[in-house]
Amino acid sequence: MTTTDLVEPRSGARAFFGSGALSRPTSFWFIGALYALFLMASTAPSPMYSIYQQRWHFTTTVLTEVFAAYAVAILLALVLFGSLSDHVGRKPVLLAALAVEITAMLVLAAAPGVGWLYAGRALQGLATGVATSAISGALLDFQRPGSNHGSLVNGVAAGFGMALGSLLAGALVQFVPGPTLTSYLLLILAFVLAIPGVLAMAEPVARRGALRGCCARSGRPFRRARPGHSR
Repeated sequence: MTTTDLVEPRSGARAFFGSGALSRPTSFWFIGALYALFLMASTAPSPMYSIYQQRWHFTTTVLTEVFAAYAVAILLALVLFGSLSDHVGRKPVLLAALAVEITAMLVLAAAPGVGWLYAGRALQGLATGVATSAISGALLDFQRPGSNHGSLVNGVAAGFGMALGSLLAGALVQFVPGPTLTSYLLLILAFVLAIPGVLAMAEPVARRGALRGCCARSGRPFRRARPGHSR
């Protein structure tokens, strides 16, 4: 995938997805924070798996499969949709990823059984994979010309987000009643609050059509995107 210069989007796209109220530097830091949020959510379920095991009495093998559901989904998302934001724009892809992520959080929050864990984690992997590629591209689009801050923020946000997700979820498990609900509701709130920020970003990519993005060579997403590992 290639890094694009800031391109004025078509008038229809700008009217539909937002007016670009955020400046280029503000958009850059917002995107970095959004990446940290996605990866924070990716590790948040880990401290709660022991609660789920006690509640539903599933085996370690099942737990491994739940981990795998996330990993496989994020891999498929990168392979199938890794170039999509280069063709339809960063903002539409990020909004779609936020919608899927919120759905995943709702599924996990309402989970009545282990089957819902599979579904929730698979949806979360899909959302994180789609968001990872779009965010990685947006960081390069919005970074100051001639700098490498996009790659730096990408790496720092990933590590920080994954560590913070485990720490905060672990604290909720220890000190807050109903952590398997509270954790996801807080994340849902955070993702909902992120939507206006995405809408307010400038769109750095001119639309060229979704089909080309979905049919990109499978190796291309991995040259730029560095998703969080499954937890």
